[in-house]
Amino acid sequence: MNNLFNPKILAKKAEEEIDLSKHNFSERRKALNKWIKNLENGILDKSKEEEFQGEFLYDIFTTVLRTVNKSDGKNEWNLERETKTKLDGQKADGVLGFFDADGKKDVRAVIELKGAKVSLDVRQAIQERL
Repeated sequence: MNNLFNPKILAKKAEEEIDLSKHNFSERRKALNKWIKNLENGILDKSKEEEFQGEFLYDIFTTVLRTVNKSDGKNEWNLERETKTKLDGQKADGVLGFFDADGKKDVRAVIELKGAKVSLDVRQAIQERL
């Protein structure tokens, strides 16, 4: 069987010590733990997704995944919030892609947040409009 990654290199990398301060892994893990705790405590079950939308996008996409927001003041960024889609003009909670101050908008992925109790296996309304 062909492996996507060389097993010997993976084994070697797995044995190396990880410097948690190098890439702010401690801060990133803290952000993840906050959302895990909120989920386990039922806080997310009792709330609407809109209540946590901005905070969730910031914690997960900016703190954990290190995306750059338009509000960071840079000429290029890769996360925009509340962006209308070209497909049907509906607003997505966020989009990932390549954007710049000159008007470049190369959307690669749409972020649509759902409540903690929403089954992602159930057909969504957007699919019925397509």
